[in-house]
Amino acid sequence: MRIACRITALAAGSFLLAGGASAYYHFVHYNTRTGPYTAVYEKFDLNSLPNKTVLFFLPEQGPAQLASTDSLNSLSSQIRAAAKVWNDVESSDLRIAYGGTAPAELPQSSPGIDVIFDEMAPGIIALGGPTKRGTLSGFGSGLFVPITRSVVTFNQDLTQRPSYSDAFFMTAVHELGHAIGLQHTLTAATMSTEITRATSKARPLAADDIAGLSLLYPTGSFKANTGTIAGRVAASGSGLGLASVVAISPNGAAVSALSAPDGTYRIEGIPAGSYYVYAHPLPPALPAEVSPANIIPPTDADGRSIASSGSFETLFYPGLKDWQLAALLPVGAGQTLEGVNFNVQRIQRPAVHSVQAFGYPGSFAVKPAYVNFNGGRQLVAAAGSGLVANGAPAPGLSVSVLGGAASVLPNSPRAYTADYILIDFQQQFPAPPDGPRHLVFSLNNDIYVLPGGFSAVQRQPPTITSVSAAPDGSGHVLVTGTNLSAETKILFDGAAATLIEATAQGLLVGVPPAAPGHRATLTALNADGQTSMFLQAQTPTVYQYDGAFDTASLSVSPNSLPAGSESLVEITVNGAALTDGPLALGFGTSDVVVRRSWVVGPNRVLANVSIAAGAAASTLNLTLVSGLRAISQPFAVQVQPQNPRRFYLSPNAANANPAAGGLIPGSTIVMQVPNLTPLQAAAGLTLNVGGVTASNFSALAGQIAFTLPNLPAGPAIVRLQSGADSAAIVIQVDSSAGNIVSLTLGSFPLDAQRGIRNGDVLTALLNGFGDLGASIATSRVQVYINGIEQRVSQVTQVSGSTPFQLVLFSVGAVPVGTHTLIIVLDGRPSNPYEVSAR
Repeated sequence: MRIACRITALAAGSFLLAGGASAYYHFVHYNTRTGPYTAVYEKFDLNSLPNKTVLFFLPEQGPAQLASTDSLNSLSSQIRAAAKVWNDVESSDLRIAYGGTAPAELPQSSPGIDVIFDEMAPGIIALGGPTKRGTLSGFGSGLFVPITRSVVTFNQDLTQRPSYSDAFFMTAVHELGHAIGLQHTLTAATMSTEITRATSKARPLAADDIAGLSLLYPTGSFKANTGTIAGRVAASGSGLGLASVVAISPNGAAVSALSAPDGTYRIEGIPAGSYYVYAHPLPPALPAEVSPANIIPPTDADGRSIASSGSFETLFYPGLKDWQLAALLPVGAGQTLEGVNFNVQRIQRPAVHSVQAFGYPGSFAVKPAYVNFNGGRQLVAAAGSGLVANGAPAPGLSVSVLGGAASVLPNSPRAYTADYILIDFQQQFPAPPDGPRHLVFSLNNDIYVLPGGFSAVQRQPPTITSVSAAPDGSGHVLVTGTNLSAETKILFDGAAATLIEATAQGLLVGVPPAAPGHRATLTALNADGQTSMFLQAQTPTVYQYDGAFDTASLSVSPNSLPAGSESLVEITVNGAALTDGPLALGFGTSDVVVRRSWVVGPNRVLANVSIAAGAAASTLNLTLVSGLRAISQPFAVQVQPQNPRRFYLSPNAANANPAAGGLIPGSTIVMQVPNLTPLQAAAGLTLNVGGVTASNFSALAGQIAFTLPNLPAGPAIVRLQSGADSAAIVIQVDSSAGNIVSLTLGSFPLDAQRGIRNGDVLTALLNGFGDLGASIATSRVQVYINGIEQRVSQVTQVSGSTPFQLVLFSVGAVPVGTHTLIIVLDGRPSNPYEVSAR
């Protein structure tokens, strides 16, 4: 299941599928060749991934040839940035992380994604998709085929596709999408082929991409926050499989699904709004494509493909070819609109298909197409099967803009070249918001819909004219150009610069760290989806890093890790200093996962790592990436065989009082200690937390509990010792919402003799509770005693300049005994306060 991407057709290959319950563009299997059909998807098993994170690995050797302005560090940064695009989907539980450089011969037992560079057939840009799968997992409707290994392969000759280009970046995002389980779609999203794709580096994902990923790896709230449209596509009563059904909003969003072999479909993950719905066939396979749109069809229980039902006429619901007469259907969050059925006529082939559109922000064509209605050339050039006949628009061809946000001029379409036509537009007034505009082509009593045929904007793309050191000696740089604003994102290769200030002269930004002498290509990304590469792809601005060559290295302690355990590792950077900003660590194997890391000094990093039980004994390389700087240390760590007698600390520390929230000083903290025996627990253990001997320390088999010392918020090392055996891990100490100073009943302070009683109305005085001078609504505050919520009646600021607040609450349902009082503000708890109930 690998996908070819063809330069000649501008396709960035892959697959596409159907499903029974949810017919999205995933890799689908059915357990029967007859209905009813229950789709079984291929995906990574989140339960087998630490932090629900799959690692991707770069090879030790890069491509044989790079563009003249490129470097391996630049290329690697763009691939890391492409992976981050999928992490930004908040409705998906899956995360992708950099795992370092992996030797080809290193055995790995855990799931992962390998990025490689290889020779490819002429015209192929990249390949991507699952290569190894496990056995059927889950139960009932949750059955799935676990992906155990995926690959993303780039051509080893990248001279014609520099890593800073929008084209390379979007190809990387696309292929990583295949690697995590997505096939092609036909809605101009990133997972469309490069022919119809209308996403950009500044706006890399569309609603269809987000829905597809989120349906494979949904968060708990995803389906409740989106809607569903369901129905059937049939011809003469027979269901049509692999029909594409699209819910398309006049305001931009388009979400699609493919029908099951019996013609049933469900479009899930639709943002709430109003939608037209249309059904269309898969386009005929183009030259060099192995199937229509390079889609891999679903398979039955015997592994045999279930092919598409063939071509048919495209219709809008409820069965019309004129979108202006079609039904505009309301879709609500958490709701399903059933019975959106299509009865279509079979045809030999579509009159128009596989259309791609180019815009002209400057002298050269740009894809995706953007049309500036406040200047510039308000047209697109379009090519596709059926559009051109004898160097002119095909006789009878007409084009309209779905939704009325813009319209096609009367003289359009018009001739352009032997293969292209020009389509001119005018904007309706008042001007609607910027965003995608969909095109509908009509020819020979058939229609073709191109979602995102162009995007409407009101200004030109950004440009970068210079980058120079800030005169204040801060180390920041001033980026000047046109159409730059505080919302503009500046990239140095694939690393985002930190905006310091937007000035009249330009953008003052912090420079991502890089090795001395590195040359970084700058790109500006605007929120409307346009990038500086629309106008400057041939002459991008380059920033040269100063400094003399250095030979930075890493040292790791401990440098041996047993399989099947968790551990703290302390990393020292020698010969270079770390700066603030994102940090990535990788050991070059999916069997060692960095759960979390902390930079605790210019040369020191703490990290919690998880070593899989199946990890083979091996010697691993460590790579640390800070900004554009990659420091690799060969033979940094040894993986040892699993030792079931050696205890270790789990990083999942928890407050013993769930109502108290996080790890707050003064709270009782519980930590799991796998392999800790009753004998070790009884023989005596010592525990040090953040350099302080823990108080109220107790131990049982497999578990310890202690009072968290009064430590500042941030990382704290927990060290557990039993004779010659020891274990260490890092916990994140949380900041409290404030400290409870006193508790009074009326004007009388409570003491150990009086205590609290049910029905009391108490006043708690808190220091540092909320911002100084700010009033706090009672709805933001909760009071818990013994984990039982009490009723808050009033929150009052103490007059004067001191940061004190009074919280008035009533006591109820509290049993006799000594308990912990916690007051919570916006989800953040105060320090615990001991009270006695009489």
